[in-house]
Amino acid sequence: KSLDLTFNMAEAKENDPFASEGGEEGEYNPFSDEMFEEKSKEAPQVVPQVEKPAPEAPAAPANPTSIPEWAKKAESEAEIDDKVSEEVDLRDDNMPDWAKAKAKPPEEKREKAPPVKKQPKQQPLKSTYRPASAYDPNEPLISNKDPDYRPANWPPFPKGCCWPWKPCFHHDFRGEIPRWGYTTTRIGFAVWYLTGFAYIWNLIALSAGLSCHKDDCASVREVGTAAIFVVICIPCAYVCWFYPLYSAMRKDSSIRFGWFFLCFFIQFLICCFFAVGFPGVGASGIINSGDATTKKSVVGFLMFSAAGLWILLALLDFYLIQKVLFVFRTSGHTAQDIRDEATAEAGRAGYQAMVAGGGR
Repeated sequence: KSLDLTFNMAEAKENDPFASEGGEEGEYNPFSDEMFEEKSKEAPQVVPQVEKPAPEAPAAPANPTSIPEWAKKAESEAEIDDKVSEEVDLRDDNMPDWAKAKAKPPEEKREKAPPVKKQPKQQPLKSTYRPASAYDPNEPLISNKDPDYRPANWPPFPKGCCWPWKPCFHHDFRGEIPRWGYTTTRIGFAVWYLTGFAYIWNLIALSAGLSCHKDDCASVREVGTAAIFVVICIPCAYVCWFYPLYSAMRKDSSIRFGWFFLCFFIQFLICCFFAVGFPGVGASGIINSGDATTKKSVVGFLMFSAAGLWILLALLDFYLIQKVLFVFRTSGHTAQDIRDEATAEAGRAGYQAMVAGGGR
């Protein structure tokens, strides 16, 4: 029901205890205002809104298998699209225009494959053989294909030097030698330096003794022999025992340790032989120094210093052998490992030689 909120002036006067009935002239009466009465008549009636019930859901169709019209329309369009997507003859006059607009020839519908680039024909590999006369001595030999390639950096000759004053070996003690063999390798390198100095000092001492010997030919022969020792023994000492020691530490190879022990034992015997100083062999040892001291003291002092250098070198060789032997044992190598690795290396070398020779 609607609520009637119309303002009734008469009822308001009756219920208002402060309103005067008639009132005297000049006395204010709030209910005697004409404008108030007019406005009260124009006041709208407030009708409260009543909530409407929610619409009921549509009832399910009697026949559930029936398809609505919108579904039928979509199904028909899908069938038409499938038919149009097939190969259609656009020259058919019976085909409607909208079907011709949708239809495309199969050639246009397919994506064109990118053109295949023709690969150039592989030319036969050219031989890289060059005779020895065609090589430039200053040309650096670089092999990027070999993973074990290590550029030569020792001896540290300047870059502008010509052959044979070129680096021949690679040294990188901190980068290639493990911590357990670093100190021993450095000691071996220092011993090799001292060995070269001993051969050179031996030559100087014998050259100074030329004035002391009665037989000039014998003294000249000894000086010549000492010069041959300088030229041959210094590089042989590096190649025969120091570089095998360096490789043994770098690769932890048993066979290289064995090669070092063999060659360095010979080096130790040579130092003992030069320290004795037999006459006529190019060694200014104890015997030759004693003969020179009786004739000229200065020359005798030089030759005694050379003999003392050989004795010191022999002691250092013995100490180095002990150091390397300790490293060899602590790293887990044995003499049987040396024999096994030597057998394997020999078999590998024989197989490579057989392959290189064509299996003959």
